[in-house]
Amino acid sequence: MLFSSTPLILLVLCSFAYFVVIRGGITIEIDSLSLEDSHKPRQTDPCCTDRMKNQDESDIDCGGFNCPKCRDMQKCTSPNDCLSGMCINSICTPSLSCWDQIRNRNETDIDCGGGVCQKCQDMKTCNIPSDCISGVCINNKCIPSGGAKNLG
Repeated sequence: MLFSSTPLILLVLCSFAYFVVIRGGITIEIDSLSLEDSHKPRQTDPCCTDRMKNQDESDIDCGGFNCPKCRDMQKCTSPNDCLSGMCINSICTPSLSCWDQIRNRNETDIDCGGGVCQKCQDMKTCNIPSDCISGVCINNKCIPSGGAKNLG
């Protein structure tokens, strides 16, 4: 059999370097497409997109020095690991501004949206679909997921 339904190799661009992940968890970095002796692949640590908790990450592909900040309810080791800037009992928690009944920081409506606070209920203000529980943002309003077709 020449082809398999299971991919054997995955090429990932991370921090301006190419990584090849081979089935079995081996990761090698290729710093050039050339295979001259000075450019042969060398084994290295995986990066922040490998869907595993490794390096100094506090949760899968987030936290630590090199990876993006973690979302609410992901693990953390310090407030610097969290988008909200709040790490309580090793869990990223929503910012205190997400409970103050004021539209502030990056919130798209009062205490919701903006990527830091919880997602917004239907008919609340949004900028992008991920601001809404329904995942639908039309004309800056969260719309029920089945309601978009009924807007006329």
